[in-house]
Amino acid sequence: MIVPNGASIAAFDGCGRMMRSYEIDSPLRDRYNICVPVLGAAKILPGKDKSIVAALASGAVIALDVDFNLIWKTETFRSDFEHEIFFADVDGDGLDEIAFGTQGEMRGGNVQPL
Repeated sequence: MIVPNGASIAAFDGCGRMMRSYEIDSPLRDRYNICVPVLGAAKILPGKDKSIVAALASGAVIALDVDFNLIWKTETFRSDFEHEIFFADVDGDGLDEIAFGTQGEMRGGNVQPL
């Protein structure tokens, strides 16, 4: 099981023992006090097991291999991620594409551009 764990992402075995963790250098909540990261598993490396993908409150998205080594990180997104992250092999190349939503600041129920 992979879960957010304080300032890290942690993996636990079936008995609840922590197997490994990855420290994240990011706020744990976005500006609306929503806990982040948003986590998922995706096949993003050819010939490898699924990787862990996390959208962080800082606006970064990271990918970790099964040993929790950083594969890549991008920091170009708004910090307010929606609550889901989706993975699918859209183009048929055997690797998953990653889809998620971000939003601008909400004022009075209306989404405003940042």
